[in-house]
Amino acid sequence: MKQLVPYLNFNGKCQEALHFYQNCFENVELAIQTFADAKGDDMSQEQQDKVMHAEFKSDGLFFMTSDGQGRGDCTLGNNIYLNLQLDSVDEQSLLFEKLSQNGSVTMALQQTSWDARFGMLTDKFGIQWMLNVLKNV
Repeated sequence: MKQLVPYLNFNGKCQEALHFYQNCFENVELAIQTFADAKGDDMSQEQQDKVMHAEFKSDGLFFMTSDGQGRGDCTLGNNIYLNLQLDSVDEQSLLFEKLSQNGSVTMALQQTSWDARFGMLTDKFGIQWMLNVLKNV
């Protein structure tokens, strides 16, 4: 296996989510393809403007995303977290603050029994994040 890539669906809020994450992370590369770009002529204008596929890259972070298949049948779950291993406490604090805007903090940043500073949150799009900095950093 070469790499596991998370694929996130946003039920029509993909563009908004991508721009939010673009403001949270640095050195972002975005590639966005709408349904119209894929020649979805038999769709309504609203459907054509939705994201069929996008790729988000930023300094070791890579995920793919879309608005789903236009059916609005995506259900948010609680079984997946995106876990970020960060290099510094400063980077962790800044990113935690940005990602938690209009979201909810599950566990505030704190020292843990596994010799790390750790925190968990759910962002305003329902995506769950874990941010981890090892103690020796």
